[in-house]
Parts: sequence; structure tokens; C-alpha cells
Amino acid sequence: MRKLLTLIIAPFFLITGLQAQLLQVQADEIVLEKMSVETRPYSIYAKEDVQPAGTVLTTSAGETMVFEYNHWIYYVSFTDNIQNNYYFVVKENNGSLLEVNVKNDDGPNNIETWVAITDEIENCDCEDEIDNFYLQMKGFIFDWLFVYFSPQIEDNVIANYLNETGFFKFVDSTNFFYTSKNTCNEEYRMLFVELKRPKNCSKLKQIISILEENPMISYTNFTFWYMTPIWDGPYICGLANCIYVVVRNLNSLTDLYAFAQETNTEVLCSLAPEYPETFEVKITQNSSGNTLQIAKYFKNSGKFYDVIPGWNHTLIEYGESFKK
Repeated sequence: MRKLLTLIIAPFFLITGLQAQLLQVQADEIVLEKMSVETRPYSIYAKEDVQPAGTVLTTSAGETMVFEYNHWIYYVSFTDNIQNNYYFVVKENNGSLLEVNVKNDDGPNNIETWVAITDEIENCDCEDEIDNFYLQMKGFIFDWLFVYFSPQIEDNVIANYLNETGFFKFVDSTNFFYTSKNTCNEEYRMLFVELKRPKNCSKLKQIISILEENPMISYTNFTFWYMTPIWDGPYICGLANCIYVVVRNLNSLTDLYAFAQETNTEVLCSLAPEYPETFEVKITQNSSGNTLQIAKYFKNSGKFYDVIPGWNHTLIEYGESFKK
């Protein structure tokens, strides 16, 4: 029986500050980073779920591999040379990488159940929660996120943490940090960060979940294109950690506070005196959804005159790559 050639690669992906058990988006990043120097055309396929210790993998040649630890498994197929493909195995608990080189193998025997992993993102896979409340929002951005954190934390501390995650292009303390206050005078520091490579919506949610496990991060959210006739755009727009709810009757706020309790959000204050019927509702990591989900839930109830998601846009134009 032909033997598989195995080569153990030392861990090269830093997971400092992340949880002990890697999510798939982290494992994907390890493999994509490893393959980023490859010039030959290739395709990457992955099992969608973490594989428990003892899982048996059978190749198209009928050979088997068994790993004694929980892992994420990937198959790399070179389109110009099927005689030299290989598997990557990412250990779930520390991100170490095992490379298994194979000869004359065209993939696992159940390759049809594997999912293609790619840098090319064409569609948002959670479109159902995206409502165009503003005509200026022209589209979902797949390679930027909007991060809130406390003004008491120094910018370089946040920059170091974001760099340690391995998801983002290099961040330093001069990267578009700015301070803003909400309607109720709460102050935040904010930052737009660019990922090394695009992610679909569900993978971005995984990254957001990872970031929000760190107590330094107050909130993280999606970004959109922002079109405006005032400035030469488009510009990047980040969803804020709040929604604005316009009540039907100022003398009856029962529904507002009931919905806030149900969604684990917080009614901060009204926009009085100019707009006393409009209340700012704060969303945190512990709320039952993100800004768009919470806004949609309030709006679809029919109990409020209007519901608008909060958002911030930067006046910094991010270059030709942002222009549609």
C-alpha cells in the first residue's frame, strides 16, 4: 500500500488573546495565510464542523488517516497538478498545523460534502437581516469591521490586541481612531479595521463574537458603503451600538421598555427637546441580536411609529478599492 508522506509544520498563527477552542473562521485564516504565498492555482475544501479525535478520513485512493485530537480538516487541490495535492489539519485547541502531502489523490471519497473555502466573496449569506433603512447604504462590505471600545483604554493596547488576533491588516495607534459621543453623552472610541481577506457575513459574525469576548471591546459591527451628495464618496459606514425608536405616544412607554427588557437592550434617553418621541436604545454584546436584527425586531412589531438603526460614517475615503 502506498504511504502518505506527512510533515509537521510548526505553528505560525498567533492566537494570543483568543479563546482556547478555535472557531472555523480562525482555522480558515490559518490555512489561507499558509496558502497566501502559493502562486499555482488551487482550490481549498473544508469540513464545516470540527472533527472529533478518532475521526477516520478516507482518501479517493482508499487510504485512511486518523488523528488523535479534535481538529479542522482541509483539502488543497492544485488545478495544474493533481499528483501533488495535500491536506491541512488544524488542531482545535492551539492552532498548530499539520500538512499531509499526498500523491495521485483527487480528494477525500466524500468531497461532495465538503465546502469550498475562498477569498472571493460575491454574496451576503445573511441577507435576510439587512434592511436598507437608508437609501445611502448601497451594499455590504466583506473585509471591514467597525469596533467600539472604552475611551479609558489606550489606542495602542487595542491595536496590539487586534494584531494578535491575526484577522486584520496591521493596525497601529494612528489607524483612524476617533472619539464620539452618543445622544445621551456616553463617550466611545471607535475604529474601522480592514481584514486581511474578505469574509462572508456568517464568518464575520464569528469574528465579531471572538472580539466581543474580550472585555476591552464594547461592541463590533458590520460596515456598508455610504453614498452622500455632500462629500465625494463612497465612504465606509459602520453600524453603531444603538437604534432610535420613535414611540407613538409619549404618555405610554410600556411597549418600549418591555421590548428593551425582552431583547436585553437599554433605553438611554429621548432626543428631547427637538425630538421628544425618539428614544435611543443601546445594544451590547449581551443583547439578543446585532443592530440590524434588533432594529428589525422592533420595527416589525408594529408597535412603534418608526425604528432606525444607528450608524457612523467616516469622512476618510479609503481609496480606489472602495469605489463601485
